[in-house]
Amino acid sequence: MIYDGLEIDMLSVKDADCILVTRWYADKSAPRRILIDGGHKEDAEIVGEFLAQRKINCLNHVVCTHPHDDHAGGLIELLKDRDLKVGHAWMHIPENHVDWAVVDAALSKSANIREASVMRKSFDDADDLQEVLRRQGTPISEPFEGERIGFLTVCGPSPAYYEGLIDKFEDVDEIKQATTTIRRQAELLKALTDSASPGEETLLDEPEEKPINNSSAILRTKFGGGVYLFRRRRGSGVDKSQRSIYTRRLFLDADTAPRKLAQHQSKAD
Repeated sequence: MIYDGLEIDMLSVKDADCILVTRWYADKSAPRRILIDGGHKEDAEIVGEFLAQRKINCLNHVVCTHPHDDHAGGLIELLKDRDLKVGHAWMHIPENHVDWAVVDAALSKSANIREASVMRKSFDDADDLQEVLRRQGTPISEPFEGERIGFLTVCGPSPAYYEGLIDKFEDVDEIKQATTTIRRQAELLKALTDSASPGEETLLDEPEEKPINNSSAILRTKFGGGVYLFRRRRGSGVDKSQRSIYTRRLFLDADTAPRKLAQHQSKAD
């Protein structure tokens, strides 16, 4: 029997993200594969081993949802492998939407603020990923609302929303405010967690998102009467010494696929 459906592999890359989504077809045509994020730099070996075990040497699309190291770092290393062919890459390119000289000045003035250093590292990772893709001759597009990425559709962000977020990086006060808000939310989360009973969940289970997180690409697909959403999430906290090649594999066919929200998300999402 030929499988006709979706396969979703959520790789165990500790506190990071990496998902391979495969669309299989009953007519025996070649499956279509989309890799969403690649974990940290050190996770590239895990991802590469998984692909090699599956004898996968071609990805139709690769998506970097946002350029934090736990999403982009692994892709930068993984895609240096010239034996791995990628049809099309999708990532946001910050310098297309801001005056980099202004951003650079704002980040320099905020150099002693942690969030500023995180932002600069994210911009550097975006540059590094672009460079790797261009050396490989892989076409790059930005994943904005309405774009089709193979059998997935981009739900967001819209160009206007993304640019509204990126514009904040030009403002020193906005950078300081982001850091203050995140710190306060983290302190509140710790207080709630400390006061909760063992196993009890709190209403606030995640600190407020960082600006780069809020710019993440959100993807969806419709299949078997269900809508499956792929969003950025925080890592599962799997201990590195215990993690397997993948944490979970789902096979969804037209008869059994429920209407549900797929993985790559947190409770806060």
